[in-house]
Amino acid sequence: MNTRYRLIIPALLMLFGIAACGSSGGGGTPPDTTSPTVSSTSPVDNATGIAVNATITATFSEAMTASTVTAADFTLDHGVTGTVAYSGTTATFTPTNNLAYSTTYTATITTGVKDAAGNAIASPYTWTFTTRVPPPINDTGITAGRCYQAGSDVFVACNSAGAIALNDAQDGMAGRDADAATNLNTDGKLGFSYTAVTGGCVQDNVTGLMWEVKTTDGGLRDWTKTYTNYSATYDPSGLYGTATDATGYVAAVNATNLCGYSDWRLPTADELQSIVDYGIANPGPTIDANWLPNTQGGAYWSVTPVIGAPMNVFIVAFNFGSVNNTTSRANIFYVRLVRAGQSEIVPRYTVSADGQEVTDNQTSLIWRRCAEGMIFSGGTCTGTAGTFTHEAALQLAAAQAVSTGIAWRLPNVKELSSIVDNNNSSPAIDPTAFPATSASAFWSASPIASAGSNAWNVYFGNGIVSFNVRIAGYNVRLVRAGQ
Repeated sequence: MNTRYRLIIPALLMLFGIAACGSSGGGGTPPDTTSPTVSSTSPVDNATGIAVNATITATFSEAMTASTVTAADFTLDHGVTGTVAYSGTTATFTPTNNLAYSTTYTATITTGVKDAAGNAIASPYTWTFTTRVPPPINDTGITAGRCYQAGSDVFVACNSAGAIALNDAQDGMAGRDADAATNLNTDGKLGFSYTAVTGGCVQDNVTGLMWEVKTTDGGLRDWTKTYTNYSATYDPSGLYGTATDATGYVAAVNATNLCGYSDWRLPTADELQSIVDYGIANPGPTIDANWLPNTQGGAYWSVTPVIGAPMNVFIVAFNFGSVNNTTSRANIFYVRLVRAGQSEIVPRYTVSADGQEVTDNQTSLIWRRCAEGMIFSGGTCTGTAGTFTHEAALQLAAAQAVSTGIAWRLPNVKELSSIVDNNNSSPAIDPTAFPATSASAFWSASPIASAGSNAWNVYFGNGIVSFNVRIAGYNVRLVRAGQ
Protein backbone atom coordinates (compact mmCIF):
# COMPACT_ATOMS: atom_id res chain seq x y z
CA MET A 1 0.00 0.00 0.00
CA ASN A 2 1.14 3.56 -0.68
CA THR A 3 2.79 5.07 2.38
CA ARG A 4 0.62 8.18 2.14
CA TYR A 5 -2.56 6.12 2.48
CA ARG A 6 -1.13 4.21 5.43
CA LEU A 7 -0.78 7.52 7.30
CA ILE A 8 -4.15 8.97 6.31
CA ILE A 9 -6.34 6.05 7.36
CA PRO A 10 -5.25 5.96 11.05
CA ALA A 11 -5.59 9.72 11.16
CA LEU A 12 -9.15 9.50 9.94
CA LEU A 13 -9.97 6.79 12.47
CA MET A 14 -8.65 8.95 15.31
CA LEU A 15 -10.70 11.86 14.06
CA PHE A 16 -13.90 9.83 13.99
CA GLY A 17 -13.16 8.51 17.48
CA ILE A 18 -12.74 12.00 18.88
CA ALA A 19 -15.98 13.09 17.25
CA ALA A 20 -17.81 10.10 18.65
CA CYS A 21 -16.55 10.81 22.14
CA GLY A 22 -17.58 14.41 21.87
CA SER A 23 -21.11 13.48 20.91
CA SER A 24 -21.55 11.44 24.12
CA GLY A 25 -21.71 14.55 26.26
CA GLY A 26 -18.38 14.22 27.98
CA GLY A 27 -18.11 10.45 28.36
CA GLY A 28 -19.42 10.19 32.08
CA THR A 29 -22.54 8.42 33.44
CA PRO A 30 -25.34 10.89 34.23
CA PRO A 31 -25.68 11.46 38.01
CA ASP A 32 -28.48 9.64 39.91
CA THR A 33 -31.05 12.25 40.90
CA THR A 34 -34.09 9.93 41.21
CA SER A 35 -35.73 9.75 44.61
CA PRO A 36 -36.14 6.23 46.01
CA THR A 37 -39.62 5.02 46.90
CA VAL A 38 -41.21 2.55 49.32
CA SER A 39 -42.32 -0.33 47.13
CA SER A 40 -44.03 -2.51 49.75
CA THR A 41 -44.75 -2.76 53.46
CA SER A 42 -45.71 -5.36 56.01
CA PRO A 43 -48.34 -5.08 57.26
CA VAL A 44 -49.85 -3.61 54.11
CA ASP A 45 -51.71 -0.32 54.31
CA ASN A 46 -55.06 -0.58 56.14
CA ALA A 47 -54.42 -4.19 57.20
CA THR A 48 -56.45 -5.48 60.15
CA GLY A 49 -56.11 -8.32 62.61
CA ILE A 50 -52.35 -7.85 62.97
CA ALA A 51 -50.62 -9.77 65.76
CA VAL A 52 -49.50 -7.62 68.68
CA ASN A 53 -45.99 -9.12 68.48
CA ALA A 54 -45.59 -8.30 64.78
CA THR A 55 -42.52 -6.64 63.31
CA ILE A 56 -43.05 -3.81 60.82
CA THR A 57 -41.11 -3.74 57.53
CA ALA A 58 -40.68 -1.37 54.58
CA THR A 59 -39.01 -2.44 51.33
CA PHE A 60 -37.47 0.24 49.12
CA SER A 61 -37.18 0.45 45.33
CA GLU A 62 -33.39 0.39 45.57
CA ALA A 63 -30.60 -0.09 48.06
CA MET A 64 -30.46 2.59 50.74
CA THR A 65 -27.59 3.91 52.81
CA ALA A 66 -27.96 1.82 55.97
CA SER A 67 -26.73 4.58 58.26
CA THR A 68 -29.70 6.75 57.26
CA VAL A 69 -32.29 4.09 58.15
CA THR A 70 -32.59 4.66 61.89
CA ALA A 71 -35.16 4.62 64.66
CA ALA A 72 -35.51 8.38 64.14
CA ASP A 73 -36.56 7.85 60.52
CA PHE A 74 -38.70 4.70 60.85
CA THR A 75 -41.29 5.32 63.55
CA LEU A 76 -44.58 4.08 64.95
CA ASP A 77 -47.06 6.37 66.69
CA HIS A 78 -48.69 5.97 70.13
CA GLY A 79 -45.25 6.36 71.66
CA VAL A 80 -44.07 2.93 70.53
CA THR A 81 -40.32 2.47 70.85
CA GLY A 82 -38.23 -0.16 69.13
CA THR A 83 -35.13 -1.04 67.16
CA VAL A 84 -34.58 -0.62 63.43
CA ALA A 85 -32.46 -2.92 61.29
CA TYR A 86 -31.67 -2.68 57.57
CA SER A 87 -30.70 -5.46 55.16
CA GLY A 88 -30.80 -5.68 51.34
CA THR A 89 -33.55 -3.23 50.50
CA THR A 90 -35.72 -3.83 53.58
CA ALA A 91 -35.93 -1.92 56.86
CA THR A 92 -37.43 -3.72 59.90
CA PHE A 93 -38.90 -2.03 62.96
CA THR A 94 -39.12 -4.36 66.01
CA PRO A 95 -41.20 -2.88 68.86
CA THR A 96 -39.66 -3.07 72.31
CA ASN A 97 -42.93 -4.40 73.74
CA ASN A 98 -46.04 -6.00 72.31
CA LEU A 99 -48.41 -3.57 70.64
CA ALA A 100 -51.84 -2.91 72.14
CA TYR A 101 -54.86 -4.90 71.00
CA SER A 102 -57.59 -3.33 68.87
CA THR A 103 -55.44 -0.29 68.11
CA THR A 104 -54.78 1.48 64.80
CA TYR A 105 -51.13 2.39 64.29
CA THR A 106 -49.46 4.67 61.75
CA ALA A 107 -45.94 3.82 60.60
CA THR A 108 -43.79 6.56 59.06
CA ILE A 109 -40.65 6.59 56.91
CA THR A 110 -39.20 10.11 56.97
CA THR A 111 -37.22 11.96 54.29
CA GLY A 112 -34.12 11.30 56.35
CA VAL A 113 -33.61 7.94 54.61
CA LYS A 114 -31.40 8.20 51.52
CA ASP A 115 -30.08 6.02 48.74
CA ALA A 116 -26.40 5.55 47.89
CA ALA A 117 -26.41 8.73 45.76
CA GLY A 118 -27.77 10.76 48.67
CA ASN A 119 -31.30 11.06 47.28
CA ALA A 120 -34.04 11.16 49.93
CA ILE A 121 -37.55 9.88 49.39
CA ALA A 122 -39.64 12.70 47.96
CA SER A 123 -41.94 12.98 50.97
CA PRO A 124 -42.62 11.09 54.22
CA TYR A 125 -44.26 7.72 53.58
CA THR A 126 -47.00 6.59 55.96
CA TRP A 127 -49.28 3.60 56.24
CA THR A 128 -51.70 2.31 58.88
CA PHE A 129 -52.72 -1.04 60.28
CA THR A 130 -54.92 -2.28 63.12
CA THR A 131 -54.00 -4.95 65.64
CA ARG A 132 -56.21 -7.92 66.42
CA VAL A 133 -58.92 -7.91 69.05
CA PRO A 134 -57.95 -9.34 72.45
CA PRO A 135 -57.57 -13.11 72.36
CA PRO A 136 -60.48 -15.03 73.84
CA ILE A 137 -60.18 -17.13 76.96
CA ASN A 138 -59.30 -20.73 76.24
CA ASP A 139 -62.35 -22.96 76.45
CA THR A 140 -62.74 -25.49 79.26
CA GLY A 141 -62.68 -28.80 77.37
CA ILE A 142 -66.08 -29.87 78.75
CA THR A 143 -67.52 -32.19 76.11
CA ALA A 144 -70.96 -32.39 74.54
CA GLY A 145 -71.78 -35.41 76.70
CA ARG A 146 -71.54 -33.56 80.01
CA CYS A 147 -74.70 -31.51 80.38
CA TYR A 148 -77.48 -31.60 82.95
CA GLN A 149 -81.24 -31.99 82.85
CA ALA A 150 -83.60 -30.92 85.60
CA GLY A 151 -83.74 -33.03 88.75
CA SER A 152 -80.61 -35.09 88.07
CA ASP A 153 -76.86 -35.07 88.55
CA VAL A 154 -76.38 -37.69 85.85
CA PHE A 155 -74.68 -36.36 82.72
CA VAL A 156 -76.76 -36.32 79.54
CA ALA A 157 -76.00 -35.39 75.95
CA CYS A 158 -75.95 -31.64 75.49
CA ASN A 159 -78.24 -31.86 72.45
CA SER A 160 -80.84 -33.84 74.37
CA ALA A 161 -84.29 -32.37 74.97
CA GLY A 162 -83.84 -32.49 78.74
CA ALA A 163 -80.56 -30.56 78.68
CA ILE A 164 -81.91 -27.90 76.33
CA ALA A 165 -85.04 -27.50 78.44
CA LEU A 166 -82.98 -26.83 81.56
CA ASN A 167 -80.55 -24.38 79.94
CA ASP A 168 -79.53 -24.14 76.30
CA ALA A 169 -76.21 -22.41 77.08
CA GLN A 170 -74.54 -24.95 79.36
CA ASP A 171 -70.76 -25.23 79.23
CA GLY A 172 -70.81 -28.27 76.94
CA MET A 173 -73.07 -26.41 74.50
CA ALA A 174 -71.11 -23.17 74.15
CA GLY A 175 -67.73 -21.86 73.09
CA ARG A 176 -64.98 -23.18 70.81
CA ASP A 177 -65.53 -26.70 72.18
CA ALA A 178 -68.99 -26.78 70.65
CA ASP A 179 -68.16 -25.01 67.38
CA ALA A 180 -67.52 -27.32 64.43
CA ALA A 181 -65.14 -24.75 62.97
CA THR A 182 -62.84 -24.84 65.99
CA ASN A 183 -63.20 -28.31 67.54
CA LEU A 184 -61.74 -30.49 64.78
CA ASN A 185 -59.06 -31.97 67.08
CA THR A 186 -56.39 -31.57 64.40
CA ASP A 187 -54.48 -28.90 66.34
CA GLY A 188 -55.64 -29.71 69.85
CA LYS A 189 -58.51 -31.35 71.67
CA LEU A 190 -61.86 -29.69 71.00
CA GLY A 191 -61.47 -25.90 71.20
CA PHE A 192 -57.79 -25.92 72.15
CA SER A 193 -55.42 -24.97 69.33
CA TYR A 194 -51.67 -25.50 69.39
CA THR A 195 -48.70 -25.31 67.03
CA ALA A 196 -45.40 -27.09 67.65
CA VAL A 197 -42.34 -24.83 67.91
CA THR A 198 -38.96 -26.25 66.96
CA GLY A 199 -36.80 -26.89 70.00
CA GLY A 200 -39.33 -28.27 72.48
CA CYS A 201 -42.13 -25.70 72.80
CA VAL A 202 -45.79 -25.27 71.88
CA GLN A 203 -47.62 -22.11 70.79
CA ASP A 204 -51.18 -21.65 72.07
CA ASN A 205 -52.97 -20.19 69.05
CA VAL A 206 -55.90 -18.95 71.15
CA THR A 207 -54.10 -16.99 73.87
CA GLY A 208 -50.81 -16.30 72.08
CA LEU A 209 -48.78 -17.86 74.91
CA MET A 210 -45.80 -20.10 74.15
CA TRP A 211 -45.26 -23.01 76.55
CA GLU A 212 -42.31 -25.15 77.49
CA VAL A 213 -42.74 -28.87 76.74
CA LYS A 214 -41.25 -31.05 79.46
CA THR A 215 -38.80 -33.84 78.65
CA THR A 216 -38.19 -37.38 79.94
CA ASP A 217 -34.42 -37.42 79.49
CA GLY A 218 -33.40 -36.69 83.06
CA GLY A 219 -31.97 -33.33 81.99
CA LEU A 220 -32.70 -29.75 82.96
CA ARG A 221 -36.33 -29.79 81.82
CA ASP A 222 -37.26 -33.31 82.93
CA TRP A 223 -40.91 -33.69 83.91
CA THR A 224 -40.12 -35.25 87.31
CA LYS A 225 -38.14 -32.32 88.69
CA THR A 226 -39.65 -30.17 91.42
CA TYR A 227 -38.71 -26.85 93.01
CA THR A 228 -39.41 -24.41 95.80
CA ASN A 229 -40.73 -20.98 94.77
CA TYR A 230 -39.19 -18.23 96.88
CA SER A 231 -39.25 -14.54 95.96
CA ALA A 232 -36.74 -11.73 96.26
CA THR A 233 -38.77 -10.32 99.16
CA TYR A 234 -39.50 -13.64 100.90
CA ASP A 235 -36.52 -15.96 101.08
CA PRO A 236 -36.03 -17.17 104.67
CA SER A 237 -34.10 -20.25 103.52
CA GLY A 238 -31.76 -18.42 101.15
CA LEU A 239 -32.84 -20.55 98.20
CA TYR A 240 -34.03 -17.77 95.90
CA GLY A 241 -32.18 -18.00 92.58
CA THR A 242 -30.60 -21.39 93.36
CA ALA A 243 -30.85 -24.49 91.20
CA THR A 244 -33.48 -26.04 93.47
CA ASP A 245 -35.79 -23.01 93.33
CA ALA A 246 -38.15 -22.08 90.50
CA THR A 247 -36.31 -18.79 90.02
CA GLY A 248 -33.05 -20.64 89.43
CA TYR A 249 -34.77 -22.93 86.96
CA VAL A 250 -36.04 -19.92 84.99
CA ALA A 251 -32.52 -18.53 84.75
CA ALA A 252 -31.09 -21.90 83.70
CA VAL A 253 -33.65 -22.36 80.91
CA ASN A 254 -33.14 -18.82 79.63
CA ALA A 255 -29.41 -19.49 79.45
CA THR A 256 -30.15 -22.30 76.96
CA ASN A 257 -32.14 -19.94 74.69
CA LEU A 258 -34.98 -22.48 74.57
CA CYS A 259 -36.70 -22.48 71.17
CA GLY A 260 -34.72 -19.36 70.30
CA TYR A 261 -35.93 -17.23 73.24
CA SER A 262 -34.47 -16.09 76.53
CA ASP A 263 -37.52 -14.41 78.08
CA TRP A 264 -39.08 -17.49 79.70
CA ARG A 265 -40.84 -16.94 83.02
CA LEU A 266 -43.18 -18.51 85.54
CA PRO A 267 -46.81 -18.17 84.39
CA THR A 268 -49.49 -16.32 86.28
CA ALA A 269 -52.25 -18.42 87.80
CA ASP A 270 -54.64 -17.32 85.01
CA GLU A 271 -52.13 -18.28 82.31
CA LEU A 272 -51.51 -21.68 83.87
CA GLN A 273 -55.23 -22.30 84.28
CA SER A 274 -55.74 -21.45 80.60
CA ILE A 275 -54.25 -24.80 79.51
CA VAL A 276 -56.30 -26.87 81.99
CA ASP A 277 -58.64 -29.30 80.24
CA TYR A 278 -61.62 -29.59 82.59
CA GLY A 279 -63.04 -32.37 80.44
CA ILE A 280 -60.46 -34.82 81.81
CA ALA A 281 -61.32 -36.64 85.02
CA ASN A 282 -59.21 -37.02 88.14
CA PRO A 283 -56.35 -38.06 88.46
CA GLY A 284 -55.55 -36.27 85.21
CA PRO A 285 -53.37 -34.82 84.03
CA THR A 286 -56.01 -32.28 83.01
CA ILE A 287 -54.23 -31.12 79.87
CA ASP A 288 -54.03 -31.93 76.15
CA ALA A 289 -51.26 -34.52 76.45
CA ASN A 290 -50.85 -34.80 72.68
CA TRP A 291 -49.47 -31.28 72.57
CA LEU A 292 -48.19 -30.87 76.13
CA PRO A 293 -46.91 -34.35 76.98
CA ASN A 294 -44.99 -35.40 80.09
CA THR A 295 -47.30 -33.46 82.40
CA GLN A 296 -47.76 -34.58 85.98
CA GLY A 297 -51.23 -34.82 87.53
CA GLY A 298 -50.03 -32.62 90.37
CA ALA A 299 -49.43 -29.04 91.43
CA TYR A 300 -47.53 -26.53 89.27
CA TRP A 301 -46.19 -23.22 90.53
CA SER A 302 -47.45 -19.85 89.32
CA VAL A 303 -45.84 -16.47 89.91
CA THR A 304 -49.06 -14.97 91.32
CA PRO A 305 -48.51 -13.84 94.93
CA VAL A 306 -51.10 -13.97 97.68
CA ILE A 307 -51.96 -10.52 98.97
CA GLY A 308 -51.18 -10.17 102.67
CA ALA A 309 -49.37 -13.54 102.76
CA PRO A 310 -45.88 -13.20 101.28
CA MET A 311 -45.05 -16.79 102.26
CA ASN A 312 -47.76 -18.13 99.94
CA VAL A 313 -48.26 -18.22 96.17
CA PHE A 314 -50.93 -19.59 93.82
CA ILE A 315 -50.63 -23.06 92.32
CA VAL A 316 -52.70 -24.90 89.72
CA ALA A 317 -53.31 -28.60 90.34
CA PHE A 318 -53.49 -30.69 87.18
CA ASN A 319 -55.24 -33.64 88.82
CA PHE A 320 -58.55 -31.72 88.84
CA GLY A 321 -57.74 -28.18 87.65
CA SER A 322 -58.21 -26.35 90.94
CA VAL A 323 -56.43 -23.08 91.70
CA ASN A 324 -55.22 -22.73 95.28
CA ASN A 325 -53.52 -19.91 97.17
CA THR A 326 -52.75 -21.44 100.57
CA THR A 327 -49.51 -22.95 99.35
CA SER A 328 -46.24 -22.19 101.11
CA ARG A 329 -43.31 -21.20 98.91
CA ALA A 330 -41.26 -23.81 100.80
CA ASN A 331 -43.24 -26.65 99.21
CA ILE A 332 -41.81 -28.67 96.34
CA PHE A 333 -43.90 -28.55 93.14
CA TYR A 334 -43.55 -28.84 89.38
CA VAL A 335 -42.77 -25.97 87.01
CA ARG A 336 -43.80 -25.25 83.42
CA LEU A 337 -42.46 -22.04 81.89
CA VAL A 338 -44.20 -19.66 79.52
CA ARG A 339 -43.33 -16.64 77.40
CA ALA A 340 -45.07 -13.96 75.33
CA GLY A 341 -48.79 -13.41 75.85
CA GLN A 342 -50.99 -10.36 75.89
CA SER A 343 -50.29 -6.95 77.36
CA GLU A 344 -52.63 -5.61 80.01
CA ILE A 345 -55.33 -3.51 78.39
CA VAL A 346 -55.98 -0.15 80.04
CA PRO A 347 -58.61 0.54 81.08
CA ARG A 348 -59.45 -3.05 81.90
CA TYR A 349 -63.19 -2.37 82.25
CA THR A 350 -65.72 -0.07 80.60
CA VAL A 351 -69.01 0.54 82.38
CA SER A 352 -72.18 0.85 80.30
CA ALA A 353 -74.01 4.17 80.12
CA ASP A 354 -76.77 2.95 82.44
CA GLY A 355 -74.26 1.47 84.89
CA GLN A 356 -75.86 -1.97 84.79
CA GLU A 357 -73.17 -3.79 82.80
CA VAL A 358 -69.40 -3.76 82.44
CA THR A 359 -67.29 -4.84 79.48
CA ASP A 360 -64.01 -6.58 80.18
CA ASN A 361 -61.73 -5.06 77.54
CA GLN A 362 -59.23 -7.86 78.07
CA THR A 363 -61.63 -10.66 77.10
CA SER A 364 -64.51 -8.76 75.41
CA LEU A 365 -66.97 -10.46 77.78
CA ILE A 366 -69.86 -8.36 79.11
CA TRP A 367 -70.86 -8.90 82.75
CA ARG A 368 -73.69 -7.85 84.98
CA ARG A 369 -72.11 -5.60 87.58
CA CYS A 370 -74.30 -6.91 90.37
CA ALA A 371 -74.75 -10.42 91.66
CA GLU A 372 -78.22 -11.82 91.03
CA GLY A 373 -80.61 -10.59 93.70
CA MET A 374 -78.96 -7.16 93.84
CA ILE A 375 -79.71 -4.08 91.72
CA PHE A 376 -77.49 -1.22 90.60
CA SER A 377 -78.67 2.03 92.15
CA GLY A 378 -76.99 5.20 93.34
CA GLY A 379 -73.60 4.18 91.97
CA THR A 380 -73.42 0.79 93.68
CA CYS A 381 -75.10 -2.59 93.96
CA THR A 382 -77.79 -2.64 96.60
CA GLY A 383 -79.86 -5.38 98.19
CA THR A 384 -78.80 -8.89 99.06
CA ALA A 385 -77.16 -11.36 96.70
CA GLY A 386 -79.24 -14.49 96.36
CA THR A 387 -77.90 -17.99 96.88
CA PHE A 388 -78.79 -20.74 94.45
CA THR A 389 -78.11 -24.40 93.93
CA HIS A 390 -76.22 -25.16 90.74
CA GLU A 391 -79.38 -26.35 89.01
CA ALA A 392 -81.25 -23.22 90.14
CA ALA A 393 -78.39 -21.08 88.83
CA LEU A 394 -78.71 -22.67 85.39
CA GLN A 395 -82.49 -22.14 85.49
CA LEU A 396 -82.06 -18.51 86.53
CA ALA A 397 -79.65 -17.80 83.68
CA ALA A 398 -82.01 -19.38 81.15
CA ALA A 399 -84.96 -17.38 82.49
CA GLN A 400 -83.01 -14.12 82.29
CA ALA A 401 -82.04 -14.82 78.68
CA VAL A 402 -85.70 -15.35 77.79
CA SER A 403 -87.13 -12.42 79.74
CA THR A 404 -84.56 -9.86 78.54
CA GLY A 405 -84.04 -11.17 75.02
CA ILE A 406 -80.29 -10.98 75.73
CA ALA A 407 -78.12 -14.09 75.73
CA TRP A 408 -77.21 -14.03 79.40
CA ARG A 409 -75.69 -17.24 80.70
CA LEU A 410 -73.81 -18.75 83.59
CA PRO A 411 -70.06 -18.25 82.93
CA ASN A 412 -67.76 -21.24 82.57
CA VAL A 413 -65.06 -21.70 85.17
CA LYS A 414 -62.29 -19.99 83.17
CA GLU A 415 -64.50 -17.00 82.35
CA LEU A 416 -65.52 -16.57 85.98
CA SER A 417 -61.94 -16.91 87.18
CA SER A 418 -60.81 -14.27 84.66
CA ILE A 419 -62.38 -11.45 86.70
CA VAL A 420 -60.55 -12.39 89.88
CA ASP A 421 -58.27 -9.52 90.88
CA ASN A 422 -55.44 -10.86 93.01
CA ASN A 423 -54.42 -7.32 93.95
CA ASN A 424 -57.51 -7.26 96.14
CA SER A 425 -58.94 -9.60 98.72
CA SER A 426 -62.29 -10.00 100.46
CA PRO A 427 -63.43 -9.55 97.74
CA ALA A 428 -60.76 -10.45 95.19
CA ILE A 429 -62.32 -8.40 92.40
CA ASP A 430 -62.19 -4.87 90.99
CA PRO A 431 -64.50 -2.93 93.37
CA THR A 432 -65.25 -0.21 90.81
CA ALA A 433 -66.30 -2.54 88.03
CA PHE A 434 -68.13 -4.91 90.39
CA PRO A 435 -69.25 -2.89 93.43
CA ALA A 436 -70.45 -4.50 96.65
CA THR A 437 -69.40 -8.00 95.60
CA SER A 438 -69.55 -10.39 98.52
CA ALA A 439 -66.43 -12.34 99.48
CA SER A 440 -68.17 -15.61 98.74
CA ALA A 441 -68.38 -18.41 96.20
CA PHE A 442 -70.04 -17.96 92.80
CA TRP A 443 -71.20 -20.82 90.59
CA SER A 444 -69.74 -21.49 87.16
CA ALA A 445 -71.49 -23.53 84.47
CA SER A 446 -68.68 -26.11 84.41
CA PRO A 447 -69.22 -29.56 85.92
CA ILE A 448 -66.55 -31.79 87.44
CA ALA A 449 -65.66 -34.30 84.73
CA SER A 450 -65.44 -37.21 87.15
CA ALA A 451 -68.53 -36.48 89.23
CA GLY A 452 -71.80 -35.06 87.91
CA SER A 453 -72.86 -34.24 91.45
CA ASN A 454 -70.16 -31.54 91.68
CA ALA A 455 -69.55 -28.31 89.78
CA TRP A 456 -66.83 -25.66 89.72
CA ASN A 457 -67.04 -22.39 91.62
CA VAL A 458 -64.81 -19.37 92.22
CA TYR A 459 -64.43 -18.03 95.74
CA PHE A 460 -64.11 -14.25 95.59
CA GLY A 461 -62.80 -14.00 99.12
CA ASN A 462 -59.33 -14.93 97.92
CA GLY A 463 -59.66 -15.98 94.27
CA ILE A 464 -59.36 -19.75 94.57
CA VAL A 465 -61.06 -22.07 92.09
CA SER A 466 -62.64 -25.14 93.63
CA PHE A 467 -65.67 -27.41 93.37
CA ASN A 468 -68.54 -28.48 95.57
CA VAL A 469 -71.75 -30.47 95.48
CA ARG A 470 -74.40 -28.94 93.25
CA ILE A 471 -76.91 -28.71 96.08
CA ALA A 472 -74.74 -26.08 97.84
CA GLY A 473 -76.05 -22.50 97.84
CA TYR A 474 -73.76 -20.03 96.06
CA ASN A 475 -74.03 -16.60 94.43
CA VAL A 476 -74.48 -16.04 90.71
CA ARG A 477 -73.09 -13.44 88.26
CA LEU A 478 -74.25 -13.61 84.64
CA VAL A 479 -72.19 -12.99 81.52
CA ARG A 480 -72.69 -12.67 77.78
CA ALA A 481 -70.44 -12.51 74.78
CA GLY A 482 -69.21 -9.13 73.57
CA GLN A 483 -70.43 -7.60 70.32
